[in-house]
Parts: sequence; C-alpha cells; structure tokens
Amino acid sequence: MKKNIFLITTMFVIHLLFPFTTYGHSNTDPLSLKSEAAIVIDAKTGTVIYEKNSKVKMYPASLTKIATAIYAIENGNLDDIVTVSKHAKGTIGSSVYLEEGEQVTLKKLLQGLLINSGNDAGVAIAEHLSGSVEHYSSDRFVIWK
Repeated sequence: MKKNIFLITTMFVIHLLFPFTTYGHSNTDPLSLKSEAAIVIDAKTGTVIYEKNSKVKMYPASLTKIATAIYAIENGNLDDIVTVSKHAKGTIGSSVYLEEGEQVTLKKLLQGLLINSGNDAGVAIAEHLSGSVEHYSSDRFVIWK
C-alpha cells in the first residue's frame, strides 16, 4: 500500500513539475498548421474543406516541383537538350544558377529541380515542355478558384 501511495505521489509531483503539453485544435486555426498556407479540396466536388492563406501568392512548393518532375519524366525525353531562356535565368527563389543560353539535358535540369530545389530549373523544364510557364501550368494542372 505504501508503495502505491509513493508511486501516485511521485507521479503527481512529476506532473506538477513537468506539465504535459497536449496538442489540440485551436479556435482560430482548427488544424493548427505550422505552414504559411494550405488548402484542402474535396476532389469529387471541388468544395473547399479547409483553407489558410489560400489566396496569398507563395513561392512554388516542393510538391509542385515533384509534380513537374513526374510530368517531365513521363512526357519528355531525358536526353533532350534544353536551352535556358532569359526568363528561366531570372527566376527568383532557390536556384541552380543557370545562365541564359546554357544548354543542359532535361535529366540534369530534373536533378537541379529535385536535388537543389532550383526554381530556375523548373521554369526551364516548363518552357521546354510547353513553350512557356503559363501554357505549361494552365494545361497540366487544375487550378481551383
């Protein structure tokens, strides 16, 4: 009996000294996401289920880069030689430091996109596959408004 009382008392003191943190939903952000922005959409109906800063312009996320790589692998030729445009060279954000006029294989651009997270490589890939980023993104990905 003394053992049980000692154990309960010890657990109570430990709880007072080191309170447990529980992670639950907050009233302002029910999912308590740490990301700057997010959106969850019902794939069948297109209904927005959850959003957080969904209309704020953000830099391309890694998921976008992965989708671009998958599309390029499935529809491009990895041995294609891609000539880097002025637009691709001037892309803001993370970069593999491509130069305008530089000629690189599609495979190397994919490596730069996925390993170094190079936005410039992503733009060069999109332009190679579709002529422009705008044409590439409007034809390849569904954009919910």
